[in-house]
Amino acid sequence: MRIAGLAPAPYYFERVAILSRKQKNYAQEIEYCELYLEAIKHLYMGGGADARETVILTAQKNIFQNRVAAARALLAAAKPT
Repeated sequence: MRIAGLAPAPYYFERVAILSRKQKNYAQEIEYCELYLEAIKHLYMGGGADARETVILTAQKNIFQNRVAAARALLAAAKPT
């Protein structure tokens, strides 16, 4: 997708994140959310997105950043003390 200058479909990354959370695999949820964030970061930095795409990417970025924050909190709470 990076070579073509396109954003990957967020649905698949979000689906893996949802299934990971159901299995209480918070590290995997964080990993896939960060993979998506890294993939769209190149579109922001390279200027490959038009104005409409930028709005959509910003919304998706916020969703995934919120998931990462929540998963990190759950991961910290799940660790034995």
